[in-house]
Order: sequence, then C-alpha cells, then structure tokens
Amino acid sequence: MQNTLAVIAPLTTGRGNAVSKAALSVLGIACRAVEASDGELDIVLLGPGGETAAADVVSFGARSVYTVDHDDLKEYTAEAYARALEEFLRLSNSFDFLIFSTF
Repeated sequence: MQNTLAVIAPLTTGRGNAVSKAALSVLGIACRAVEASDGELDIVLLGPGGETAAADVVSFGARSVYTVDHDDLKEYTAEAYARALEEFLRLSNSFDFLIFSTF
C-alpha cells in the first residue's frame, strides 16, 4: 500500500475559481494509481481558491484535502509554489508518491 499525494498548482484556469481540466486529469491519474496500489489518496491544493476548489475535488475520494495559500501565491511563480510545497511536505506526513499538475 502506498500513500499518494496529488499536488495541484495552480488550481484554476484564470476564469473564476473553476478547477482546471488539467488538474482534474491529474486527479484522475492519481485515483488510478491509488486503486492499483490499494493505497490512500491525499490532495494538496496550492494557491488562491483552495477552499472553494476543495469542494470540487473531494469527490475524487481523497482521505484528506489540504489547502495552502499565501500572499506569495497570488501570482504563479515556480519558486513561490515550490517553497510552499516544500514547507507543506516538511510539516506533513511522508508520502510515497507525488503527482504534479502543471500549466
């Protein structure tokens, strides 16, 4: 059994708070990985709109959905998002597998 962490960043398409199609595709891949390993899925949502997006992604069967937001994440930069993810991983339990969403 492995614990899979799906990392979704940025969350939206820039058209409101709708979760991007790319992010939803990544979640679909994460679900298949979890099913194949008989593991658990956790999702971390990086950036503005996480609270709203959490309601959209909870249907993917995640054990936990985490949101990370900060003023540094208002505009997407790889450096800011990498720092936020690094801090999240440092403070959280370990995960066996990471899946990233990019744009």
